[in-house]
Amino acid sequence: MSTRYLLPCECGRKIPVQVTQAGKRVRCACGGWLDVPTLRKIRLLEKQELAEGPPPQRGFWGPRQRIALLGGVALVAAAVWIGALWLYRPVMPSPPDPRTLTLLESFELWKKLLHGPDAGWNPQREQYGRDMATWWHWFAVAVALVVVATMVIAAAALWRSGKGKSTQVRRH
Repeated sequence: MSTRYLLPCECGRKIPVQVTQAGKRVRCACGGWLDVPTLRKIRLLEKQELAEGPPPQRGFWGPRQRIALLGGVALVAAAVWIGALWLYRPVMPSPPDPRTLTLLESFELWKKLLHGPDAGWNPQREQYGRDMATWWHWFAVAVALVVVATMVIAAAALWRSGKGKSTQVRRH
């Protein structure tokens, strides 16, 4: 690792510079531009004290990437969930086929139909109604998960790292 020197600014901050920046201009966090001294004069500046130990590891997986991965996994899980819900949605019970009914069953069906198709108690239809209500509930939860996961991915894409550079190099 190369040695860094501290270049004082009018605002009181000291900007770390390297020998490779000699003769260039850097920008302080206050917004002012500073001329980095020549190679000979830069060595007269105060040296920056560096912490002992290995240099910090900068990996690809920062918080932004972790959040995007979390959103992606949630989005895939929600898509699989919606697909499974769609495949296993409740099926409305079909009316009995008149050709397969016995004479007594046909007579009972005829008596019920005299009062209208919804007359009388039909446990199969009630169970179908309960199953559909439950299905719509879980489908809405899965769609909400898709929306939240999409928002998490968008937030990760738009999120700026808090590690803003305090110096910008500008050639003149």
